[in-house]
Amino acid sequence: MRLELHSSVGDINIDLNEPLRGNGRFSIIYKARLEGSEKQVIVKRLHPRIRTNYAERERFKQEYHPDIHIEGLPKTLDFIAKGDELFLVREYVEGESLATIAESGRFRRMNGQQLRDFFLKLLDRVESLHHAGFVHADLKPSNFLVDGKGQVHLIDLGLSFPLSDPPQRNKQQPLPFSFLYSSPEIMLNYPDLIQSSSDVFSLGVILYEFIAGKKPWEDPNPAVLMNLQMVYPLPEHSAITSSLLEVLQKATYKHNFRTPPVRLPETEQRTHLQDALLHRYANVGEFREALMALDPSEIRKRKRFLFF
Repeated sequence: MRLELHSSVGDINIDLNEPLRGNGRFSIIYKARLEGSEKQVIVKRLHPRIRTNYAERERFKQEYHPDIHIEGLPKTLDFIAKGDELFLVREYVEGESLATIAESGRFRRMNGQQLRDFFLKLLDRVESLHHAGFVHADLKPSNFLVDGKGQVHLIDLGLSFPLSDPPQRNKQQPLPFSFLYSSPEIMLNYPDLIQSSSDVFSLGVILYEFIAGKKPWEDPNPAVLMNLQMVYPLPEHSAITSSLLEVLQKATYKHNFRTPPVRLPETEQRTHLQDALLHRYANVGEFREALMALDPSEIRKRKRFLFF
């Protein structure tokens, strides 16, 4: 089944049976070519099962950021409404997901200097977004791509918003979050508390996973995993030095709730979340400085080299 779209950058013909990335919770991703051109684009389609949901439609519309022009961030080219269907058209970047790279074990073969140099590229991308006035709010390995030249690209602004204008709290439509990578203020649905340090939290978890070669918290029960993520600090690991662990635990600082936080009154939740933010690195720049203050030998315990 094919669908033709008319966009400001040209006509696009999509094969709906061949998504680039399907079965997403909120959207389906397609790669397409502009008709009469060799240029390829990404088309993001609001998932048909939620296309009549007003809140999800509004959230999808907010992904359209034609005013953001940042190196390493694919440009949004057009927003299209066709009947009750919604589409976003973005630049296409040929690259490999960090999630795929991490699963391959390549990061575990890097020495401390190589790993830090690479991770600094991620920090640069996120910091550029913050300087433009936006928080990403959904950083995870699958939202970074590495192209053939080794350059990092940050994708999927589906949950991003201006730091000066956070969304209103809605108990009926709580904020979506990512297992393992989202900060407690996102998971507990306090959009007004989300700030640059919320993205720093996610980056700290990502770096831990790269070095350790495993996720910091694991449990087959989603409720237990959520509690681990919201309450427990990053654990010690044989590949992570005590110096780096201290930096990562500050980047991912959270309150040590004595009981699952969802059981507490909202006033108490908010107080502890606000206090935790004061103990975390306030921005990407502070996180970078802490990493740069470490000797490369303090990034990981065993030196391993990456061969291509």
